[in-house]
Amino acid sequence: VLISGSEDSDIDIDDLRRHSQVDPRGSFPSPTVLHWFWSSVRSLSPNQKRLLLKFVTACSHPPLLGFKDLSPPFTIRFVPLQEPPKKRGALDSKKNKGFFSRIFGRNPASGQLPTAATCFNMLKLPLYRSQKTLLEKLVMAIESKAGFDLQ
Repeated sequence: VLISGSEDSDIDIDDLRRHSQVDPRGSFPSPTVLHWFWSSVRSLSPNQKRLLLKFVTACSHPPLLGFKDLSPPFTIRFVPLQEPPKKRGALDSKKNKGFFSRIFGRNPASGQLPTAATCFNMLKLPLYRSQKTLLEKLVMAIESKAGFDLQ
C-alpha cells in the first residue's frame, strides 16, 4: 500500500492527465484526437479506469502520492492505423471476407486495437477517425484481459 497505493482508491483522471505525456516519437495527433482520448477515459466506469491503468502500467491502482510519482510517466504514443495489405491472397475469398468484416468492419485497419508497453507505462494508441471508434477499441483492449497476468 505504501508503494503502490490502495486498490479501492478512485483514479484521479485530472492528476493522470496533468502528469502524462505524449511521446514525440509517435505520430502527432490533432488536438481533437487527444481530446477524444481524455474524454473517452473520463466516460469509463471506475472498474474500466482501473483496467486501463493495469493495461498500461501493469498495476490497477494509482501511486499512493499521485501520478507525479509514476516512473516512467504515463505516456501516450499515437501510431498510424495499419493499412490493409495491398496483395490479396487466400484470405480474400468471400467466405473469409465475411468473417473478417464481422470482426474488423469493412476496413481491417479499423480493427486495430491499442497496445501497451508496461515497462515504459506507454499506451500505443492508433489514430482512429472517430471518438466512438477510439472508445470501442480502447474498451475492447482493456477488457480482453490479455497480457502477462494469467489470472
